Amino acid sequence: MLRIPIDLDKLLGQPSHGAGSELPSLPKGVVRRKPLASGQAEHFPNTVLTTSRDLGTFRQKYARGAPSSVPGRRRIAYGADLERPLAGGVRSRRLLDSLTNRGGAKMQSTAQRAICRIALLLAMSLLIPLKALPKGSPWKLALHSVSYAGVWRGQAYLDIDRFLETAKSLGFDGVMIMAKEPHVSPLTYDDKARARLRAKLDELGLELCILAGYTDFTGGIDRGGIPVAEIQAAYVGQLAKLAADLGTDKLRIFTGYLREGIPYDQQYATVVRGLKLAAREAAKYGVTLAIQNHHDIANHHDEMIWLLREVNEPNVKVAFDAWTPTLQGLSSQELAQAVQKMAPYMVHTTVADYIRLPRFRYEAQLTNFLPLEPVVRAVPMGTGIVDYATFFKALKKAGYKGWVAYEMCEVLEGGGSLENLARTAKQFIEYMRNLNLE
Repeated sequence: MLRIPIDLDKLLGQPSHGAGSELPSLPKGVVRRKPLASGQAEHFPNTVLTTSRDLGTFRQKYARGAPSSVPGRRRIAYGADLERPLAGGVRSRRLLDSLTNRGGAKMQSTAQRAICRIALLLAMSLLIPLKALPKGSPWKLALHSVSYAGVWRGQAYLDIDRFLETAKSLGFDGVMIMAKEPHVSPLTYDDKARARLRAKLDELGLELCILAGYTDFTGGIDRGGIPVAEIQAAYVGQLAKLAADLGTDKLRIFTGYLREGIPYDQQYATVVRGLKLAAREAAKYGVTLAIQNHHDIANHHDEMIWLLREVNEPNVKVAFDAWTPTLQGLSSQELAQAVQKMAPYMVHTTVADYIRLPRFRYEAQLTNFLPLEPVVRAVPMGTGIVDYATFFKALKKAGYKGWVAYEMCEVLEGGGSLENLARTAKQFIEYMRNLNLE
């Protein structure tokens, strides 16, 4: 990455402000901002001009500055590790020479060079970065509280307040909260508790991007006379109210697991009816239902689209994830095509990466190992079998505007300690920051 070090103390001396001086042309990547107030000065020893991406970091980290012992000034100093000449032998003096060059002739007079020195100082102190390079996630990032629910073997548990503080400290924009014990159940969170939790979110500057419901619209269908669809719809209504009370207009839900011995079409029809009823309950609170491609019925994207069209409710959308089609055997090209199909319905996605571990059973009579279905384990983002590069490029191409939530919801490589959970979550953020969508 291009860096041009400038030691203003050595090259330019102590700057002074001159009235009526014209600023010379500035190097590419540096633009002017509103001038400083009269008499205000800035001092930048060991300062670095960089590409537009590093200028963004410069402004974010140092724009406000820190008080110094010199009245009326702020001091901004980069570390010594940045005090290196540009590769190829181009040094600080060359930048000054380029700024003082007019038509190929260098300024020689003391007055001319003094004016240029002042201009260069002002340029450095009034930097505005150009737009960031087209790299990194254009979406807001959330952490799913299921990652700290203690639900899988060895996983650490945090209560909801500590989880929110952890998500904030790790650098997430928002959270996805599990709407059941041990986190936020509609049964245990009364109006007062909901108001307190919402205030906590506001205090930390976190957004609740979506509430995570846990529905099963075929649960109990194997027992005649049970109003399965109505029960699930009533539950969704309570979840929708909880979501609205906590400040989000989205609720993640599931379809239903297949029950043995019940005709598929009967189960599918129950899911459709239940979703219609649930959508009307959620609409009372202005909440959109986002069906995750997770449970047995309609987990494939083609069947999901069919289901959405049959339900035909304006507030029933989809939370389409990449790991399900990956485990279903879709190729990278097929995954991109699935995203394009799902894009008109997508309002959310939750991501996690996995690997398959082969399993075999020893058969003594054959003196051999017989293959079994592989077991799936969670690994840090970008190290598993899910082609997220293709997935995110397809999302961008489709114009996806929703959130990307990260979850650690399976036995995780490195274990479930708080330290490893934090390390893995940070790896996700780093992966998203370095995402190349071109």
